Amino acid sequence: MTFIEGSRPRYQLLATRLREEIQTGRFAVGSLMPTEMEISAQYNVSRSTVREAIRRLQVAGLVSRRPGVGTRIESAAPVATYSQLGSSIEELAENAKEIRFSAMHSEDVIADEALAEKLRCRPNQQFLRLEGVVRSAGRRSSKPPYYWVEIYVAAAYAGIRDLISGHSGLVASLIEQHYQEPITEIRQEVTATQTGPAIAEILAVKPNAPALRFQRWYYGRNSSLMQITISVRPADRFTYCTRLRRVAT
Repeated sequence: MTFIEGSRPRYQLLATRLREEIQTGRFAVGSLMPTEMEISAQYNVSRSTVREAIRRLQVAGLVSRRPGVGTRIESAAPVATYSQLGSSIEELAENAKEIRFSAMHSEDVIADEALAEKLRCRPNQQFLRLEGVVRSAGRRSSKPPYYWVEIYVAAAYAGIRDLISGHSGLVASLIEQHYQEPITEIRQEVTATQTGPAIAEILAVKPNAPALRFQRWYYGRNSSLMQITISVRPADRFTYCTRLRRVAT
């Protein structure tokens, strides 16, 4: 079988196919998957593509890898965690299609000095402020959400407020689609934190549980600020993966 070139990278297509074969029982839980070389030959892809596809299955909790043993099937269903992967804006947006933001509160705000300091933006800047949780886009269940998030949408793009409820993926991607304004840069800071009592109750975790705090700034053409987000992600529900490459000299 050969994957046809399209908008999705080959490793994503392969990961989806392997996940389907695990879920249908072709690869039984407790058994070993074929080797990288065998998968490469069967699907006509490179071994690097196979490794990246299997890494995604591993992050999802479907398989485990042990040197000298191989890749073992651990589960037919992903664990209840969200894994953020990617080294580009395009890959981040593609990966985020698996999630959905559910707003719990919204309001129009003007950044006073305290809020401007928190957001690191200009005082008196106007935003649509959204507060809510992020869940899986593929299911509606009683399972706890992945994480809590505050979203500050620049007032120029506040027209998306009525479109969010049916959208899967980044809210910034909705701005792109609705206003034809491409995201040209994302700046991100990640710090260790704890879930305060209010957020802990929303996420159904213990107060002061370890978590990661993400703050992002999204920019469009001419470095114009589109959106700022602040999220708190419990450590046991979130995996953050990056890929680093050596710069050629």
